Amino acid sequence: MIAILLFPELSGTTDTWSPSTDTCQLPIMDRPILQHVLESLGDLGVTTLHTLLPSFEIERQKFLGDGSRWGMSILTWYGLELIDECLFESLQRPADSAEPVLIGPADCLPNFSELRNSDSSKILVLDPNNDSRNWISLTATDATSFFQFGSLPNLPRVQINSWLDSGTPEKLLQSQSAILSGVFPLTHAFAQEKEPGIWIGRHANVHPTARLIPPVYVGTSAHIERNAVVGPNAVISKRDIVGESTIVENAMVGYHTAVGPHLRLNDGVLLGDMLHSTRNATYLRICDSILATEI
Repeated sequence: MIAILLFPELSGTTDTWSPSTDTCQLPIMDRPILQHVLESLGDLGVTTLHTLLPSFEIERQKFLGDGSRWGMSILTWYGLELIDECLFESLQRPADSAEPVLIGPADCLPNFSELRNSDSSKILVLDPNNDSRNWISLTATDATSFFQFGSLPNLPRVQINSWLDSGTPEKLLQSQSAILSGVFPLTHAFAQEKEPGIWIGRHANVHPTARLIPPVYVGTSAHIERNAVVGPNAVISKRDIVGESTIVENAMVGYHTAVGPHLRLNDGVLLGDMLHSTRNATYLRICDSILATEI
């Protein structure tokens, strides 16, 4: 099977994420959403992956590598306008010409298990209001026809009920909720479930007086201090610190972030000193390192 991933520009052109935010590297549970995508494609049997990046970006390139980490071969293209050329080129090899093709954005992932025993081309609808968030599944015949004639028949649209998406802070929180509640099944375990609905990563330190309210995930080497309350629907990423008596609810704290004591974080995503609110679709920089900072 062949897959083609379209990488978005680094954030800064929209109001939902702060400049330089890479939506492909935002964490959902213990790993970036891009890793969820790559692992799912590997599970589907993808052997050749074409990645279209807007330009050369060293961090993305290092993460992708040559594909051996993911059990596939990765070929990288620079310039999203090259998609037609990429698709045409990918089917010129006899070994690939009979393979089905998946095309989608690198920062969202449909639940492919909803498409079992499906052998027809279709559009996988994640967001009916934004076609750029949808995936396309092409049979080998339709893929070949597309590359020969440059057009496709009207493909049926299939609504996907569970998905992961980091396009906005709100969608990121919805995605973590889908995993915590079991709506979106993960084939790669992310942590040990210590109690029903409570997952704690390796070397995490939770103070005996702190409360974890399910569903909740505490990442590897995270530190939850005295009298803190985390959950429900909260994710504390690896190496985070949640201060004394702080409450984190319906929120996500990104990698290597310290949240100060006696605070309340809800309905938002905190990435270092950048707080992204899902209530008013905006962000602000926290200038006081006692309140929040990157560590």
